Amino acid sequence: KVTYGLCAACHQPDGLGRPDLAPSFKEGRWANAVSPEAAIRIVLNGKQGTPGFAAPMAPLAGLSDEQIAGVLTFVRRSFGNNASAVDPGAVERARRRVVLRASPWTDAELAVSTGEND
Repeated sequence: KVTYGLCAACHQPDGLGRPDLAPSFKEGRWANAVSPEAAIRIVLNGKQGTPGFAAPMAPLAGLSDEQIAGVLTFVRRSFGNNASAVDPGAVERARRRVVLRASPWTDAELAVSTGEND
């Protein structure tokens, strides 16, 4: 919950987001996906091109694996969400897979790379 303070400026303390800035986490596609892989990648590399939101999400790769797992578990279990917890080991493995990536993710890339197609 403490680390979520970094997210709350855009996604708001209630997780409902801000119009034209950041989407809601309540029932959010990536925040609540069966696998947390996409959400982990978004935190590590950022996200761009979300329909209806002009600003890209900045990467937060400077957070530790434990901090990322903790904040994503908080998001996946708050705001009316009921998704699984995120293990720090899953963050560490994802970090290794995307270590060379320099650009933010798009919805299309996340869908293909994580198997979470529409």
